[in-house]
Amino acid sequence: MIETIVMLSAFNRQFEWNMIFAFMRNFILTLLIPFSLSAITFEISHPCNDSSLEYNYELNGEINVGELTISILEKEKIPFIGTEAGINSILNTPNGMNAYDITSNNTMYAYGWCYKVNGFEPSAYPNTYLKNSNDHVLWWFGYATFSKGQWITHNNFPVN
Repeated sequence: MIETIVMLSAFNRQFEWNMIFAFMRNFILTLLIPFSLSAITFEISHPCNDSSLEYNYELNGEINVGELTISILEKEKIPFIGTEAGINSILNTPNGMNAYDITSNNTMYAYGWCYKVNGFEPSAYPNTYLKNSNDHVLWWFGYATFSKGQWITHNNFPVN
């Protein structure tokens, strides 16, 4: 009888340690998973119509918008010209001198790709702007006007 009690007591202690170990393992994993993986929604507003290309990815680790953009454009085989520091062309849009529309000696329009993160337009190059978990990155083809010696930016992004 005493031997049975000792065996049950040892079994209960082992069972308790297994339960504690399982709880701690699950608790630690619950804490670590949100920090190691993050979701991103990446969108390119089509420059010639109201459609857009949208991609959802799970990312591991820290990445800036420039790295993310180049990675997705290459992975999805979307034609582009640019680097992590800036995009000159996506989907064969005009670039270089073809991206300027000179209307007079005093006025011109300069077209190019701009980005927003969660509805905010950072005043930073994409390779210097770090993304966070669950960010929505939107690229659109916009323009600015140079008139009488001053640049005038336009809120010409899609209302998504």
